[in-house]
Amino acid sequence: MRSSHFNTPITSEKLFGGHFGAVGATPTTVTLINDITTNPPLRSEVKVNEDLKVSDLLLISNIGYDFSLGIGHSVELTASDSEYGVKWQFLNPGAKAGSVVGAVRAGLGSKTATTSTTSGDVECRASSSITLEQGGISFGYMVKESFVPYISYVNDSISVTTNVTNGFGAFNDYKDKGIHSITSLGFANGSPGFDYAIEYNMIDIKWDRADRKYQNSVGFKLGARW
Repeated sequence: MRSSHFNTPITSEKLFGGHFGAVGATPTTVTLINDITTNPPLRSEVKVNEDLKVSDLLLISNIGYDFSLGIGHSVELTASDSEYGVKWQFLNPGAKAGSVVGAVRAGLGSKTATTSTTSGDVECRASSSITLEQGGISFGYMVKESFVPYISYVNDSISVTTNVTNGFGAFNDYKDKGIHSITSLGFANGSPGFDYAIEYNMIDIKWDRADRKYQNSVGFKLGARW
């Protein structure tokens, strides 16, 4: 899962204004089944961030996108990878330099994740269906339109259903739930032209069958704003 959501406190004030950017962010990795080859599959504990790779830390293994489109005064539709939502700048929409700004957002998403291995000559496979409910708020100070430092909070509520097939048969509908609470410090652009954002994230991670974990991560976004 992506650890940076770039929940900035600004929206476009133009109908069909918005932005598109490529995103690199440190992922949060969650292992729900410890061994998919056994009868039944081993589910002793949920493991968090135990298989991060060098490419994860260099922000190149989890490249995605971030998109928004204005649909009314201070309201945008948003999309990022498999999550879709809406954002509303409730504090000082259309503000210029020297203003405090703020926005709220809400989103929903779904995706699948599949892993496989072999046991003898038998292929073992696990497929997870992941759903996400997201809410967030952010505040910032517009030093100038092209430089907006901000602090944001995003709550990701995650539900997962996993089905496993191996040499012993099919094992269906394993349920797991988790919450990722992400507090971010960053700065971003709010004016048309080249778009950017950089974030540092502090993540509180809570899953059933797992000890509470914490993660620090970074992310960046580069693109265009119109």
